Amino acid sequence: MCRTELPIDWERVGQMLAAGCLGIEIAAVIGIHQKTFYDRVLKDFGITFTEYSQEKKARGEAALREVQYNKALGISKKGDNTLLIWLGKQRLNQRESISEFSVSQEMIQPLAAVMNQISGIQQERKSAATKDKAAAKSE
Repeated sequence: MCRTELPIDWERVGQMLAAGCLGIEIAAVIGIHQKTFYDRVLKDFGITFTEYSQEKKARGEAALREVQYNKALGISKKGDNTLLIWLGKQRLNQRESISEFSVSQEMIQPLAAVMNQISGIQQERKSAATKDKAAAKSE
């Protein structure tokens, strides 16, 4: 005996995939086993879940880029700036460029002096520890 096939709201599934949801999460939300869900994608669309989800995710990323673009050009006031930046970094691998800078001798000299002091202190501690060990052995 087979169970009755549950109807799936494919529009909602597509929206969830575009939002970045995983197949296992969507299957849980719609109330079916993940394997059954993946099999239904194959049956209803003739492609694997991986292919189906990649297409929907790409649409979500394209929509995000479009909102960023429209906001940048002033075409739209939609979207929270901070959230658009965060989503761009998370979903679209957008990163801030690292600018190069040079270090002058004036900046290096104080650092070198501090490093020399630290090295001297380390040598003094090492020497004191060696003397303490020698004294402990002679007792």
